[in-house]
Amino acid sequence: MKSKWGVSALFLMLILFSGCNFKINQSVRIKDNSVSRSGYSTINGSVYIGDNCKVNGKCRAINGTIDVGKGSVVNSLQTVNGTITISESAVIRGSVETVNGEIECRKGVKVQRRVRSVNGDIMLDSTNVNNNIETYNGDVDLYNGTLVSGDIRIKSGKGNSRKTRHIVINIKGGSVVRGDVVADDDPRLDVVVYVEDKNSIEGRTRNVKVSEK
Repeated sequence: MKSKWGVSALFLMLILFSGCNFKINQSVRIKDNSVSRSGYSTINGSVYIGDNCKVNGKCRAINGTIDVGKGSVVNSLQTVNGTITISESAVIRGSVETVNGEIECRKGVKVQRRVRSVNGDIMLDSTNVNNNIETYNGDVDLYNGTLVSGDIRIKSGKGNSRKTRHIVINIKGGSVVRGDVVADDDPRLDVVVYVEDKNSIEGRTRNVKVSEK
């Protein structure tokens, strides 16, 4: 599954790279308090956005990480084979997506669309997500009052592997999911949701095991 998703995402991103600040085998570093009219993309490099920046475009990395500084505003973030780390009080006006990599949002981050990872954990601290969280093969941790206005969706893989995927969802510290927590109807998925309060999930649960702790 990993190779198929990785290759398809790679070609899609290569197409989308046209028309933006694009580098190969180089990292991009944006100084604090900078304003950019377009996004930044790199292959075999990382994107480092300083504090209090405004980037009016998408930032993408293939085989590299993306780091967003405190209080910065960016349109959207995408990586293939790289983590995404978003520092305190930053705003992502689009989505945050990885193919093979973790996503970490620190205190006060706002994501106006979805958070999605194929192979990688998602960790949200005091974060507001206005849309859904989606994962194929990664755990999800919501803590310190994180609010998800949409669903948490665990998706079935496209490969032929019969191996069971064990996925853990933690909802704690007063965090709330206003939508549903649902997994695709797939016998290879074993999803356990740990909640501190049964009211942490306002919608339905389906094809998951819910445990209070």
